[in-house]
This record gives sequence, structure tokens and C-alpha cells, in this order.
Amino acid sequence: MDKKRLISFSESQDQAISEAAHKSGLSFTAYVRMAALMQVTKQGVEVSPPKEDLSAISVGHGLVLDIEPK
Repeated sequence: MDKKRLISFSESQDQAISEAAHKSGLSFTAYVRMAALMQVTKQGVEVSPPKEDLSAISVGHGLVLDIEPK
């Protein structure tokens, strides 16, 4: 089951995240999800995102997501 969360950003945070997402070739949502998952793994928490959410093979900071065809 997917969990939906509503989060707020200041205008400057929104602009910064949007720019970084664009430079990464990701949507805003995908970028925020990726950044959150990177922080989770840096904290030593294991996470297995749903296969449908996997959009990159490597997203930096040692986090590697395996992509399997549907």
C-alpha cells in the first residue's frame, strides 16, 4: 500500500529543489523521494522501495537501486 504525505516548502526551498531535480533529470517528487531514501540509507536503515518507483540504477552516496523489468 502506498502512503501519501503532504509536505510544505518555502518558496526558496521549492526553487532550489526544483532546480536540483531538473539538473538530475527527475521530477520534483522523484527527487524528493530519492533524497529521502539516500538519507535513510546513510542512517543505516534498510529500505526496499516498490519496483514501480525505481527510476535510477545509481543515485549517489552509495545507494544503488536494482531495476528489474516488469
